[in-house]
Amino acid sequence: MLSNAAWVTWDNVYGPGANVQYKKATDANWTSLSVTTNWADMNNLSANTNYVVKVRIRCLEEELTNASINTRYKEISFKTPVAACRSMVSAEYDLTVSTITNNSAKLIWKPLTGVTKYRVLIYRPSGVFLDNNNVTTTSLDLTGLAADEFYYVYLSPICPDGQGYWSTYTNFRTAGTVCFPSSWP
Repeated sequence: MLSNAAWVTWDNVYGPGANVQYKKATDANWTSLSVTTNWADMNNLSANTNYVVKVRIRCLEEELTNASINTRYKEISFKTPVAACRSMVSAEYDLTVSTITNNSAKLIWKPLTGVTKYRVLIYRPSGVFLDNNNVTTTSLDLTGLAADEFYYVYLSPICPDGQGYWSTYTNFRTAGTVCFPSSWP
């Protein structure tokens, strides 16, 4: 089950298929499917929502006589999960910058449940420094930074649908180079 899709299965029985109906628990109208398998996909569901599903196996006699045989629907309820990947708030990333030198730094963040890839976007006053949408760890070593410069870091999980929410930015400043005048004792 996903936050926007689910599937229902049942024992494989002899017959021409099944009728499946599903709806939000609070809705009056059902969405109907007619399947010839022992499973059905339900798409375009809403995240964090209660649903009701009914399955009725069609009888062969019903198919042959085109008569309505009142076989029972089996009804179940379920709740779609929160769209965890895209509903994270910035605090849950816990994005920090450590080991800052004049030309390097290390980004570290907490793993998010169900996320296997992240996008890291880093700006500096002169423009984009890094835009990497293939980060598969929860840390990133940055090298080639300019000394004494501000950097603004954004982080986003890459969800199965390719989307995600950006964190609020975290900024840091690289260390400067200490220069002494040539006449320094």
